[in-house]
Amino acid sequence: MLANEAAPKYARALFELGQRDDKLEIFNEQLKLVVSLFGSHAELRQFMFHPQVKAEVKKDTLKKVFGQDIDKLILNFLMLLVDRRRISGINIIWDEFRRLYNASRNLEEAEVTTAVNLGDAAVKALQQKLSEVTWKNIVLHTKVNPAIVGGVVVRLGDKLIDGSVVRQLGDLRR
Repeated sequence: MLANEAAPKYARALFELGQRDDKLEIFNEQLKLVVSLFGSHAELRQFMFHPQVKAEVKKDTLKKVFGQDIDKLILNFLMLLVDRRRISGINIIWDEFRRLYNASRNLEEAEVTTAVNLGDAAVKALQQKLSEVTWKNIVLHTKVNPAIVGGVVVRLGDKLIDGSVVRQLGDLRR
């Protein structure tokens, strides 16, 4: 298991390598791909994270799965994590890398939950408004959850803005 204090060191090292080689965009997209693949394929994740599977077998699997599809530096980074028995911490490393990447690009990720699908115009308007308020470029992730009945719930960093009808009804009940 990757210690929480080790993840930022690995993420920072990879981030600095990406900056040095002008490959931050590539690293960001490819780490996202790796984490997504591990997240969506339980068997692969269990195999790669299992402590009794030999490192060489895991590294061969990484080469077969990703081969020429990812940058050699990312593949070598994954191999290093396997060698140091840290591959199971790839999600924590990805979170920290993404935080560093977003900070370097003045980006802020926001998650917006609505009861119905928002149209493109509404998404752009909300994105623009959040950009004005935060002075950052907003990367908006939308979710639909009919349980909130109406309104909008915005999670922006560590802030939660709950404008849902369910919350408002709860406030009226009190």
